[in-house]
Amino acid sequence: MNFFLKIFDPTGYIPRAVCGNWTRGEILLHNLSDFFIWTAYLAIPIVLFLVARKRKQELPFRQIFLLFGLFILACGTTHLMDIILFYYPIYRFAGIVKLVTAAASWGTVFALIPIIPIALSMKTPGELEKEIVERKRVEAELRASEERFQSFMENTPAVTFMKDEAGRYVWVNERFRQSFGEAGTEWVGHTDAEIWPEIAPVLRAVDEEVLRSGQTREVLESTPHKGRDRHWLSFKFPVRAGDQSVLLGGVAMDVTDRLQSELALQQSNEQLHRSNRELQEFASVASHDLQEPLRKIQTFGNRLLQSHNQQLDETGRDYLQRMHAAAARMQALISDLLDFSRITTKAAPFVEVDLKTVAREVLVDLDDLVRRSDGKVEIGELPVLQADAMQMRQLLQNLMGNALKFRRPDAPPLVRLYCAEPHMEESPEECRFVVEDNGIGMEEKYLDRIFDPFQRLHG
Repeated sequence: MNFFLKIFDPTGYIPRAVCGNWTRGEILLHNLSDFFIWTAYLAIPIVLFLVARKRKQELPFRQIFLLFGLFILACGTTHLMDIILFYYPIYRFAGIVKLVTAAASWGTVFALIPIIPIALSMKTPGELEKEIVERKRVEAELRASEERFQSFMENTPAVTFMKDEAGRYVWVNERFRQSFGEAGTEWVGHTDAEIWPEIAPVLRAVDEEVLRSGQTREVLESTPHKGRDRHWLSFKFPVRAGDQSVLLGGVAMDVTDRLQSELALQQSNEQLHRSNRELQEFASVASHDLQEPLRKIQTFGNRLLQSHNQQLDETGRDYLQRMHAAAARMQALISDLLDFSRITTKAAPFVEVDLKTVAREVLVDLDDLVRRSDGKVEIGELPVLQADAMQMRQLLQNLMGNALKFRRPDAPPLVRLYCAEPHMEESPEECRFVVEDNGIGMEEKYLDRIFDPFQRLHG
């Protein structure tokens, strides 16, 4: 206690200036040096304190910053005490100052120990500069990517939109505004209930299901437009926003024209089915009701020729033969009609058909015609294809039979069937099927009629 009572008492101590052989110059050298050291040590903590006060929130290790200021101030005070001790020997107080300086020094050391790993892991100014440059580059790329995405979404031909959880539109693209802009409505910030109250419950039900399930939904929706409905194929999906809220994203395509085309096609198919049924009914009639009178005519005509040939004169026999020939032609026409109706109404699903095998089977059926005409049929390489075998057989039979029947009188018929090399514009999967013959041919003006049913271009 006595120590602290005499802390500023110089009794018993000698000032440094009178202790030893100090010259005036040496005293001045020491005092000026300590003075400038003290003032520098005093200025540094003042600056540190002002910086810490101004950058209170963003200054890292602020407590260490202030401890350094206290340590430096204490060190500077020891130099001030050296000047005072030259003239006023208060060594007790000087010891207290040194003790405070020691405490501040070790306090700073102990405070530094836990932050050394953190300080070592901190980036250098060069590394920070590189990181800043890289971050700016990434941010620029992100901005460019965002601008590209925004441009894409704005100009995509599909209607695109986003709604919040309450059903309010938060963003719509240009196509959306063009598609529904005639209503004069500012969509963003409004709900479907405010725009389309009559259909809003249906739209909202789908939206809520998507937000509840977190799954994408594909749905066909309709909206009123100038007195008629427009139909949309919509894809709705959840979108996680940056604030962890969930938005509803939507992409919709106008399928009104497609649905109308599908409806027209469906109606056309129904007409086709009805026509096929009528054709089948006709075929049923033709197979029995039309052919039965012809068979009667042919039967009684044959009986007249066989039993009463002598009673008929030349003119009567000519009339009877003409009647018989007309009935045969009529029967052939009805048979052709039946074949045509079967091909049209009873086409089978496509299967793998070896066209060369079919051609050989047809040639067997035409063997009598080939032999009587002294003709020849050459079958080359033909493909295996997906087709209706019955239709292919009918096609080859008609082509080969016509080539053998309509021949020149001065030469036996020659018929060739083969698959020609594809043209430059044709793909390797395509085949040009060729039927050649040395028959009477046909005039070019009839080319548009050669595949019409029941046409004959030569007598």
